[in-house]
Amino acid sequence: MTPKPQKKLISKVIAMHPIKPEVHKVPQRIAIPMSQETLMIDVNNIVYFKSESNYTHIHFADGSRLITCMTLKLFDEHLRGGDFLRIHNQYLVHGKYLSSFISATNTAILSIKQQLPVSRNRKSILLDYLKSFMIQTS
Repeated sequence: MTPKPQKKLISKVIAMHPIKPEVHKVPQRIAIPMSQETLMIDVNNIVYFKSESNYTHIHFADGSRLITCMTLKLFDEHLRGGDFLRIHNQYLVHGKYLSSFISATNTAILSIKQQLPVSRNRKSILLDYLKSFMIQTS
């Protein structure tokens, strides 16, 4: 039995125009609404986010901090796929600022000398991220 002409046509169209999965592009800057203004922030300057109820503390590389009434979940969803890792229910960390991980105490050490807890459930995310930078030995 030969395929119907419609099926052949559909197969040709699919072959010519394959469906590409949607790639989530991580922004270079994010807009943070404040009470009087909206701030545009370069994500490369963010070291980590810390959740506190419905507020999020944003910690920057220069040592400054900002508090916003946005939840950590919103930042996690918006920055997912980049170098930001959710290492704990309260923390979203920029991988660029990770300096080491102490597995005995489940602690992430940041380049700004800050120590953050890593939850047991999210430890594998951090380890997978660190493995992507390991030099392979033969």
